[in-house]
Amino acid sequence: MVVAFLIPLNDSMIIYHIIFYHARRSARRIAPSTSNTLTAHITNAKREMKLALHMIMIETLYVGAGTPLLELVLWLVIQPKSPPPELLYLLSYNSISLFGTLAIIMLFWMNKPVKDIAVKYLHCEQLHNYLHSVSTQLQ
Repeated sequence: MVVAFLIPLNDSMIIYHIIFYHARRSARRIAPSTSNTLTAHITNAKREMKLALHMIMIETLYVGAGTPLLELVLWLVIQPKSPPPELLYLLSYNSISLFGTLAIIMLFWMNKPVKDIAVKYLHCEQLHNYLHSVSTQLQ
C-alpha cells in the first residue's frame, strides 16, 4: 500500500511544489521588465493562486481516493485476526472510482480551452440535430 498510495502522493506533491516554485520565480523575473509592476504582480498572483488551487484540488481528490484503502490495509496489518467491517471494503473501492471520476471531471472543467471546444461542439451538434428535425418536418 505504501508503494501504491503514499509514494505517488509524495512524488506528486514534490512535483507540484517544483512547478509552483518555478512559476513564482519566473513571475519575479518577468515583473521588473514591465512598466506597471503592480499590475504585473496582480496578474502573476492571480495565475499563481489559480495554479495553487488546481494543485490542491487534484491532491485532495487523490487523498480522498486512497485514504479508505490505506485505512483498510492498516487495519489488516495492525489487527490481522479481526477482519474489518464489510462496509470498509465497499467504501475503499467505491471511493477510488468516485474520486477518480471527480478528478477527471474537475480536470476537464478547469481546462478552459478544452471545455470551450467541447461546449461549442455540443452546441453545434444540437443545432445540426434541430435543423435536421425541422427540415424533415417540412418535407
